[in-house]
Amino acid sequence: MDVVKSLDIVSRVEFKGFVDTSELAGLMKDAHCVVFPSQLGPSNLPPLEAAMLGTRSLISDVHFDPLLSHPLIRTVASQNAEVWATEMLQTLAETKAEFDPLVQPNSNFASQICVALNEFRAHRNEWASVEANRFQRK
Repeated sequence: MDVVKSLDIVSRVEFKGFVDTSELAGLMKDAHCVVFPSQLGPSNLPPLEAAMLGTRSLISDVHFDPLLSHPLIRTVASQNAEVWATEMLQTLAETKAEFDPLVQPNSNFASQICVALNEFRAHRNEWASVEANRFQRK
């Protein structure tokens, strides 16, 4: 927020915080590009969700997964801010509707995501029970 103020672009930037699923889908669908410079991955969902909505994504090269090869998902091979700025400007110069949405994600990838989410759910439930027991009076 301080950077936005210092650049005097407050009227052009919205800090949404958490939004519900339908609003998020609308924001992604209307966006020219989803910029995802995260070092986490490769199975983060926002680039896949954006592609399914017909919106481009710029993602860190750590996110590259051959199962997600699609013209709407482009990797950036650096964490340098100037490289990302150049990629964003290039994307903005392109027309938005050049490619068809990703209609069906690769089934292997989708099943891998389901397995990972189910494993996480099991761990999360275990953590919740450990924490609940931790604070019980004895």
